[in-house]
Amino acid sequence: MVNITFIVPYPELLKKVELVIAHHELSSQKEMRVSLTSIEYLRDVAYDSNCDVLIARGFAALYLQHNNNGIPVVEMPMTTCDIIRAAQECVNRFQARHIALIGPGFPTDDTALLDTVLSCSLTSYAVDDSAKMEAHVRKAVRDGCDAIIGGNTAKDCAIRIGCPAITIQTGEKAIRSALNEAVRVVKIMRRERERAEMFTTISNCSKDGIIYVANDNIIRIANPSSMQILNGGRHHILGDSIARISRDMHKHVEETRTECREISNHLCRHCDSTLSVNYFPVMVGDSVTGVVVTFQDVTRIQQVETHIRQKLSEKGLVSRYHFSDIIHKSKILDRLIELAQRYAAVSSNVLIEGETGTGKELLAQSIHNASSRSAGPFVAINCAAIPENLLESEMFGYEEGAFTGTSRGGKTGLFELAHNGTLFLDEVSGLPFNFQGKLLRVLQEREVRRVGANKVKSVDVRIIAASNFNLQRMVQDGDFRKDLFYRLDVLKLFVPPLSSRPEDIEILFLHFIAYYNERLKTDITQIDSQALDLLSSHRFEGNVRELKNIAERVSILCMGSRTVRAADIRSALYDDKADEQVPAASTAPVLHNLRGKDERDLILNTLRRCDNNQTRAARELGIDRTTLWRKLRKYNSGSV
Repeated sequence: MVNITFIVPYPELLKKVELVIAHHELSSQKEMRVSLTSIEYLRDVAYDSNCDVLIARGFAALYLQHNNNGIPVVEMPMTTCDIIRAAQECVNRFQARHIALIGPGFPTDDTALLDTVLSCSLTSYAVDDSAKMEAHVRKAVRDGCDAIIGGNTAKDCAIRIGCPAITIQTGEKAIRSALNEAVRVVKIMRRERERAEMFTTISNCSKDGIIYVANDNIIRIANPSSMQILNGGRHHILGDSIARISRDMHKHVEETRTECREISNHLCRHCDSTLSVNYFPVMVGDSVTGVVVTFQDVTRIQQVETHIRQKLSEKGLVSRYHFSDIIHKSKILDRLIELAQRYAAVSSNVLIEGETGTGKELLAQSIHNASSRSAGPFVAINCAAIPENLLESEMFGYEEGAFTGTSRGGKTGLFELAHNGTLFLDEVSGLPFNFQGKLLRVLQEREVRRVGANKVKSVDVRIIAASNFNLQRMVQDGDFRKDLFYRLDVLKLFVPPLSSRPEDIEILFLHFIAYYNERLKTDITQIDSQALDLLSSHRFEGNVRELKNIAERVSILCMGSRTVRAADIRSALYDDKADEQVPAASTAPVLHNLRGKDERDLILNTLRRCDNNQTRAARELGIDRTTLWRKLRKYNSGSV
């Protein structure tokens, strides 16, 4: 609703204004309310101080523009048509031949043109002060004018000195135009006020200090945080010189203004604090009108970063490794990393295959950190380690009350946690066959439905899957869905075993020794050639993971010594007790290559030899206990 006060300068105008208001579309829509105030003399001008806008004419408009208490004033114009009507009335009533147009704000440029339209001449006299009106009227009479047209003030002065006069009547078009302009002015002011309040609220809520420095180097705007950071909130800095607050800031404000460019992340010492400061030039057209300065205490930035990292670490959503963390010397890994870096540039799904312990998750984290999703979460799950009855709720989440024992408020699934990031499915070959179809649907639709929910949620997740089994062979054997395999196998990487890149053994071993030197406070600085030869000839069935374990054992065995010798390597490899070892390493590849009845027979024979101890049997077979449990369940169900 727009509240308008309309100052009516003469009684005859009142009914005309009422008629225009009654037929105005905004009145019928109840978007405009107009209060009419009729005045006879300028000293009688009065208005409602709570109105949104004032409409007035002539001297009343001039008076209100200087005495309006901040309320906008819209001047109701006297149009050319209004002047023509008044002049023609003078000609008809007084047979006037030379008419004076006297008053403020008339369209005087058209008087020459009006002479050609009217049957008389017209001279314009501009008056900006009502007290000078009589002097201008007398001058017009002396100039030979035989009639006066203008506002009520001009008419009254003319009649007093005996000169015929007519009040210019405002037409309906001018009234309607003034009303529309008043509504437009109020809407613009409200919009600007809303924007100003919004920006004030934003700046006041910001923990960053924000100030605006005008071209005279005076601080014109400052939010509460800026005063707290710069002077501990002890006094206002508005109106202060930026040079007095900080010479360093003043220097960069001048640089920003002079060079018309932004300066970001500049470190500035202020009192006992170090601030991270940004400078932004405010451009109006081609000119800089001032500089916006934003700043934060570096200590607070570090605290916030630490807090965020702690929260992410608690959820396990942080990827720590980059391609630079992949220690190697072999050409084969050079090519693998180059290919993985190309894959990181896109968001297609990646399948990483390789033996256990080769570093598949290290590669997955590196891909994530080199991708456009690096700022998003990295969520990892071992598919073979979660029982089948919990997989759906872990992957997709659940609503409160979906089943007995649910957490209050439900639980967010791993797909939702990984939104805008990467979901790493480790040991994807361990997914139960029945669950594979549910996973396929989520990958196809990019939507998840929590257990117990009646609606779906869209997710944007990149999948990186890893397997130490040949998934294509599992598809052929019917142990893995073909459609899911092709959904995962968009881009493929194969991490070669350590045995196929022996040149990496030495550099990796030295890296792990240095790592354990720091962890165990040892000081191993040398490894003799015989020790390295013995290490290089070893068959690393556990790949890099086994090599790291050997390095840890060597570091412990060599405490107090600075050199690793062949005997230390031999002890770390357990060569002196090889006959007592369970041949788990040689069994694992056999199990990899077996399917169906042969696999079942090997598992059952191993269980019998281990007195049905599933933990020992799984270790001997080279698989984890969950995978053994899944395979036993499959074979006991008669699916062989």
